[in-house]
Amino acid sequence: MDQADAFRRGIDRPKSIVSIEVNPADIAEEARSLIADHLVGIDVLEFFYDNGDVIKGFPIKELCYTSREPKHIVAAAVNVESLVAAIRANNQFIGQIKASFSHEVQFRLIEKPPKNEADFCFISDQRPAQVEELREAIRQNRRVVSDCLLSEVQSLSQDLHAHSYVVYLLQTPPDTASARFYFEPVFAADFMQRQVVAHSPVIVLNEKTGRVAEANNLFHALGIYLAGTFVNDLSILRWDILKRKWLIIPPESIGSMADDAQRKGSKGEAEAPAA
Repeated sequence: MDQADAFRRGIDRPKSIVSIEVNPADIAEEARSLIADHLVGIDVLEFFYDNGDVIKGFPIKELCYTSREPKHIVAAAVNVESLVAAIRANNQFIGQIKASFSHEVQFRLIEKPPKNEADFCFISDQRPAQVEELREAIRQNRRVVSDCLLSEVQSLSQDLHAHSYVVYLLQTPPDTASARFYFEPVFAADFMQRQVVAHSPVIVLNEKTGRVAEANNLFHALGIYLAGTFVNDLSILRWDILKRKWLIIPPESIGSMADDAQRKGSKGEAEAPAA
């Protein structure tokens, strides 16, 4: 519940999280489905869009591994109708974000393979799940190359845009129906009056030299940062997919997340039944 809004309406809500006792059989099937999609245990969690993925309860994936409380759906009143209305609003917001990435892929024509072709993993067009394998590789921010039809590449447009991919098209002989496509993630924007280009959405930037170290996630970036010789010159940056720019992430906030994750892991081990 939004306690400030409840106060404005003259309603006393001593706690922001409240429970609603309901019989699922009394709720319409569509509403049950909406609530079930957001349920984790008995918590009805908010959806967030993070680096091309919809996640429950946390604005960034790394927080999922910590002991911090997730974000709940905020309803206007303590009843199922208000809860469902709030879920619909959250789903609509996420849908609008996803729809913003649904437009045609613009190809960059090349006459020969890129110089870093060895960095691209080949996914054969002879594999039955070729397109799905490409989609999964894109969601993992990997460089991949494959021989595809134009329509197959366009079917990946939402994932390609959501993960900031550039697609290079190498024309093949005209007697073939497909072409060779190189899929490469590129995150590029100005930061501190410097053009910062990377192939990972999380990086450690040396502001003095301009050198970039790419990371798998914020925890990995923290490790790179702590291993640095001149930490005062280093900044941890994370790509904001919606604003298309680099955001600086304080190392202490990641350290706090890491501590939470360690405590959560220790608690999980302590609660695990003995073999």
